Amino acid sequence: PLSDIVRFLHMKQKGVQPTDEYIASFLKAKLEAHEKIQAERPHPPPIDCVVKLAREFLSRGVPMAIATSGLKELVVPHLQHGGVLDLVSPEHMVFASDVKQGKPHPEIYLEAARRIGVDPRDCRAFEDGESGLQSAWAAGMHVIDVTYMEGYPAPEALLKAKEVQVKERSWLQ
Repeated sequence: PLSDIVRFLHMKQKGVQPTDEYIASFLKAKLEAHEKIQAERPHPPPIDCVVKLAREFLSRGVPMAIATSGLKELVVPHLQHGGVLDLVSPEHMVFASDVKQGKPHPEIYLEAARRIGVDPRDCRAFEDGESGLQSAWAAGMHVIDVTYMEGYPAPEALLKAKEVQVKERSWLQ
């Protein structure tokens, strides 16, 4: 979670642990800065191939959860604006602040599986980030890298970065 990152960086740069008040103040300032930037830019568009897949699962009654490293205050408005907030019940959304250890640790995916009442070994995790793929794999889930889906808007730079990541994957062995 972001608070752990703030704690780690503060300790590394200042040599002392930050207070809880400092962390809360930092996170509040970050959220305010993000909201200011967001007011000047549009929300990111939904990724059609992923939304189509999720809607298909929803129509079949497949339980779904969201396991995101994002902040709830930022993610929910994006989902709402994209018209996809209906895909997952709020109680099945797991945010960075809901767990003690962020991705690539498996905690966020284990919590998502717990919330939908499904054994992690019976789950499929659809991910776009390397740390998320690693997190879901460590939780015992089947992982699908959505950036390889037909129709995924992957710029050339992302594809090149993925090539490097795939070659360096030690966690998949």
